[in-house]
Order: sequence, then C-alpha cells, then structure tokens
Amino acid sequence: MEEIIERIPFKVCTVAEDAVLFPGIPKEEPSSFSITVDIIEQSIISTGLYLPPGIMATIEIEDPPPNVTIQIGAHSKHIIGSSGPWKRWPNIVSTFHLKNKTEVISSYGGIVYLAVADLSNDCSISNCF
Repeated sequence: MEEIIERIPFKVCTVAEDAVLFPGIPKEEPSSFSITVDIIEQSIISTGLYLPPGIMATIEIEDPPPNVTIQIGAHSKHIIGSSGPWKRWPNIVSTFHLKNKTEVISSYGGIVYLAVADLSNDCSISNCF
C-alpha cells in the first residue's frame, strides 16, 4: 500500500471530509522544528509532532539510515480486506521512505512517527521538519 501512496501526486491529496469532525482542523499554521531522535531497531518512535490534514511537510536529514520510514498517523492496520460496514476509512495512515529530503502529506493528518525495521546499529538522527 505504501508504494501506491508515495506515488500519488501531492496536489490531489485533499483534506478528508471527516477530518473536520475528527481529529479537527487546527487554526494555527504549522511551524518548523529541528529534533534529534534516538533510533532503535524494530520500533515506532513518536516525534511528538502533529501534521495537520492536507498539509505538506518536508523532512530533511543528512544521512538517513536504511529501513526507516515516516509514518503519519497511528492506526496502521488496513481494513480494506475486512467485511463492512467499516467504522473508519480502510487506510488512514500514510508512510514514506526516509530520504535526504522527504515530502509527506496525509488527508487525515496525525502524529509523525519514525518506523524502524532492521538496523545494523542503533543510532541518533537529527531531523528538520
């Protein structure tokens, strides 16, 4: 699913209608942040940052470790194969492979996470959001 999401042009990614009800649309414009995060193998690490629905963010890092993705939102279980009726959209999480410069967007918004698969060594990275 993430391979498809990464190929959708950002200009067609709009705010989901239900995002107005939950989680809501912030009234403030997003700010820039620089953070340092300790990366641990096979973990999902919260950055403590929230990406509003429909807002594109750019994440810059000098030397991204392999097998790390950016995840927007916490509900990573896809229910598209489940029989309905569904009580939420079948896929509300967006994931993007971490590169030197990674642009991310989500129709639903959500907490920004680093999802780490396999690493050769635990490490720290400094991100600029």
